[in-house]
Amino acid sequence: MKNRGKETLIYFIGTIMLSILNFIISILYGNMFTTNDFGVYSLVYSSYALISQLLIGWVSQSIIRFYKKNNDKTLKSSIYTFHIIASFLLIILFNIIIIFAGFKGEEKILYILFTITYFFESFILITNTLLRSENNSKQYSKNVVLNGFLKIISLLVLYYIFGFTTVIIIVISLLLSEIIQTLYLTYKYKLYNYISFKSIDKTLLIEMFKYGYPLIGVSITSWVLNVSDRFIIKLFYNNSEVGIYSYSYTIANSIIMLVIQFIMLGAYPNIINTWENNGKKETIDLIKNYLNVYLLIVVPMCIGFVALGSEFFRIVINKTYYSGYITFIITAIGIALLGLSQYTNKIFELHKKTKTILWLNIMAAVINIILNFIFIPIYGPYFGAVTTGVSFIIYIIISALLGKKYLKLEIDIKKTSIITISSIIMFLVICIYKSVIGVNSIYSFGVIVLLGIMIYFYIILKFDVINIKELWRIFKNDKK
Repeated sequence: MKNRGKETLIYFIGTIMLSILNFIISILYGNMFTTNDFGVYSLVYSSYALISQLLIGWVSQSIIRFYKKNNDKTLKSSIYTFHIIASFLLIILFNIIIIFAGFKGEEKILYILFTITYFFESFILITNTLLRSENNSKQYSKNVVLNGFLKIISLLVLYYIFGFTTVIIIVISLLLSEIIQTLYLTYKYKLYNYISFKSIDKTLLIEMFKYGYPLIGVSITSWVLNVSDRFIIKLFYNNSEVGIYSYSYTIANSIIMLVIQFIMLGAYPNIINTWENNGKKETIDLIKNYLNVYLLIVVPMCIGFVALGSEFFRIVINKTYYSGYITFIITAIGIALLGLSQYTNKIFELHKKTKTILWLNIMAAVINIILNFIFIPIYGPYFGAVTTGVSFIIYIIISALLGKKYLKLEIDIKKTSIITISSIIMFLVICIYKSVIGVNSIYSFGVIVLLGIMIYFYIILKFDVINIKELWRIFKNDKK
């Protein structure tokens, strides 16, 4: 149990550092590139993200589910060798498509570079997922943090030293960082020993695919929910509007995903282990505990965004993107709501009912597309965040209702109420501070953020919503 607590702490440190690095990268993007250029990059990257998820998205879930924690060489050989073969064929295929599809200029170069990046990015994803399955949280955290540092360094070198100012350097910096890390991991873990055509277990790969293939559909529909609105915005507005919307969405997503990943990186293996070793009741209690921690963090965070979103974009973010602060606030709340599905959907995953998750995603995606086509032309690009939020709400409600058939999860009403009231009090204090003193610099912005956090946690601890020992025990999964 002590090891689990230590692993969670390491995941937390690694995730915090990675989120900070991603935030720094986002700030750099905003200062380096115009809204128009970022709009072009965003559309190309969104297309790549869809294809990438289709090809490799199902693998990580399958590895965690089928890994036996005994240095399973057969699984590793099968996955790595299959990835190399498939990637080689796909790179050739997609480059032929790109050449004959009529793409021009920066757009064409971006697509070509992304096809190469896919191989290295997916290789690292597979390796990191195996490390998670082995509970090697230390090396996993090192890897993700190293990757973030490499991206920042390569981006700064290309932009400031070599003088490259086009958005192409975003992908080049990504590619360079992935190549360096792939070589490092291959050497450190002697991964070349797992590249063997003879060691491929076709039966295992088929079994893993059958488990993971519904997640391919989930990846498509998740892309529709999170990204397709950018293409719809492009139909009615220009690249600059796409850039502002995409940038604001990216900032919100990076911050909220910090919370989701921080909890779920350690939670998912613990939930699987508890389900297999301790049964239904213990699993329900564990998921409920993780859910309470999630609400403890995201509720005040979202209310804080409402209070300070405008100041955040005016003071911290590049002013050319200022109009995106409304999209930022709405998106943050929507993604926080979607984060609840990480807990309700675990019920279907534990019962191997991943097709249910697929149909939930399809339903939400269809609703989102219809609402986007209706409201974006009328109310503007930012309304894409509103329609996405509505889709997320419908998704989580139906997921929770269907999940009751297998496991009944309940939110602690008393604790959630206190969390909400504490967040509202924090919000009122921030508003009073803004009207009396004002927030006009990074220093004053930092002061009000710190003040809000202190007020919130003072009330939470005062009413004994959660204490440090309980929080630590939850993450260790130490049942007494």
